[in-house]
Amino acid sequence: MAVISAGLVRNEADRWLHEFLAQARFLSDEVVILDDCSDDDTASICRQYADEVIEADSPTFLVAEHQLRARLWSAATKSAKRNDWILLFDADELLAEVEQDVLRDLLHNRRLPNLDSLSFRLLDMWSDTHFRHDHYWTAHLRQWVRAVRFDPTAQHRWPEMAQHCGSYPMGAEGVIGESGLSIRHMGWSREGDRQAKFRRYMAADPTGEHGWLAQYESILDPAPNLLEA
Repeated sequence: MAVISAGLVRNEADRWLHEFLAQARFLSDEVVILDDCSDDDTASICRQYADEVIEADSPTFLVAEHQLRARLWSAATKSAKRNDWILLFDADELLAEVEQDVLRDLLHNRRLPNLDSLSFRLLDMWSDTHFRHDHYWTAHLRQWVRAVRFDPTAQHRWPEMAQHCGSYPMGAEGVIGESGLSIRHMGWSREGDRQAKFRRYMAADPTGEHGWLAQYESILDPAPNLLEA
């Protein structure tokens, strides 16, 4: 049974790319990356760690994210066998080192015989040490699937959404088990990144058709409620 990590990246060279790729390499037997037309050193850095780096023909994430996710899934599973684990972390999603050890042990030592997928808490980090907790930011109160066993007979499909289509295809999750681990979503942890995300969401989805307009607007809250991770 193999573990395959799959990641979608774009212009991540100056963010958490090295940490993400080192994590994927530690957890997995194979690492597959899809680069959405980065114009920095992202692709070349990925080649230092990954077994395969696929480069998109044109930027797609902001207009048809589901197409990129489907292509990444296809690439990650093309050599997968039944019951291989597929890990679907984004490039700004990190586990603490001790939690990486736990997850590696879970996946590689066959300790999950009756589960089809694993879920995680997701902490939207507003700094290196604290995550956001308020009416608009509640991801940490739910469970998010980021690891699924490959079933070649399952009928997989992606919701046709320009944004927020999910990290794995519909129909892939099966019987879900809670990992007990927390992913630190670092993409919100820097002020400049938050401002850039706000501008991007408002330009791509000004009416909140694919998300939640009030949450978009809350990104720039000057004094959000934070909890220590």
